[in-house]
Amino acid sequence: MAPKLKFQHKVLYASGEFSQFGVENLILLFMYWYLTKLVGFSSSVAGAVLVGGIIWDAISDPIMGWISDKYYLKLRGRHQFVLVGAVLSGVLVGLMFTAHFWAYKSPALYLLLYMLLNTGLTVFAVPFMTLPGDFLFSPEVRTNVFAWRFGFANMGSLVASVIVAVLQGLDPFADQFLILVLIFAAVNLCIGFVSGIGTKRIEAELPLKQQESPPGLQAIIKAFQNKAFLPVLFGYLLVQIGVGMSSAMALYFYKDHLQISESETGIILVVFFMVITVSVVGWVKASERYGKLKPLQLGSFILGAGTCVIYPLLPVGEYIYPLLLGGVVLGAFVGCVVLLQSLLTDVTDYGELTLGLATTAVYFGIWKFNTKLARAIAFGITGLVLDGGVDPSGNPIIATERLPWLFGPGVGSFILISSLLMGLYKFKEDKQLQVARILKRKKQRLSL
Repeated sequence: MAPKLKFQHKVLYASGEFSQFGVENLILLFMYWYLTKLVGFSSSVAGAVLVGGIIWDAISDPIMGWISDKYYLKLRGRHQFVLVGAVLSGVLVGLMFTAHFWAYKSPALYLLLYMLLNTGLTVFAVPFMTLPGDFLFSPEVRTNVFAWRFGFANMGSLVASVIVAVLQGLDPFADQFLILVLIFAAVNLCIGFVSGIGTKRIEAELPLKQQESPPGLQAIIKAFQNKAFLPVLFGYLLVQIGVGMSSAMALYFYKDHLQISESETGIILVVFFMVITVSVVGWVKASERYGKLKPLQLGSFILGAGTCVIYPLLPVGEYIYPLLLGGVVLGAFVGCVVLLQSLLTDVTDYGELTLGLATTAVYFGIWKFNTKLARAIAFGITGLVLDGGVDPSGNPIIATERLPWLFGPGVGSFILISSLLMGLYKFKEDKQLQVARILKRKKQRLSL
């Protein structure tokens, strides 16, 4: 019988997603504005700092996955990495966004700070994401854990959005600015550390075969040899491209195209995140009854099709329609993405059984790299399509007439293709349960 998790341990572990997504969304929403408006870098210099940090972040994810697998047996778990990463990311987010108080205006220094912050996030996130594949064998329990994580992630994203809105209205050299950043950093450090403690209490049993992980490159190659992994990986890449594009242009769409106020835009975003969080419960229940794949395909298809159709047709100046149709109706279908994420831990079981190697964290390192790649592609597409040249004064122009088509069909098409791609996924529920039973029996024999 598959092991159960105590409720309090499950919540303690999942709370780490609040810390991770809180910091990542602060970076996503605030970093470019911070470097240009507060530090005073030009757009090109700020872009170079961001690109350099993202490149390092993408490279470090698979490396951290390999390190986590390599020392999993020696350290008897991954919680040590989670604890260290929580401290590093908490301290460095405080240093990053208060650097204009104490640091020279040096692109190299800010690039170094950003790379160090991304390193702290990687040390925390990759082992943290890997844990369900270590200690959970029931797909249903895994889905439930991912649902809790998804809920905490949305709460972290919501808090980060509020923090950004407040910071933009403060004097950047006022004590209030400094105090708010440091409070945010301290809260995220504490929550991340608590997650590491919860992780320690539910640490996995030893992997199937008590052996060292293969060399890093070999481990990555082995992960890509897992046939069940590829549809999930590329399906998630497409969804994240759509999500990244939507995040990048959301304020432009609501304020510049629909011409609704900042407060109304804020309400739409808050309702959107709240609906996503509540909807996860329904998607988990649906997966328990119908399996993960069918609800995932149906939900992502409706989300993609609805995005393509609804956003270009929204009337300018009307607030209620984007609130109800976008924030509530489409927001309810975004929650299905949690099922796509939970498939990854099932895929690692298949790879463990067929490849016989403890490469679990490498999968999650590749998964994180996938997310960063999607973010870079999303920013590239958005910047290219919305580039309207410059005005006579040399100021950049945003091609707002293109917003409804990029925010609608542009985003929705990636989600639609992802739903169709998941038709290639053949590792369905009956096979997942069979693999889980085999792994469980082998672990029990090894423990005798």
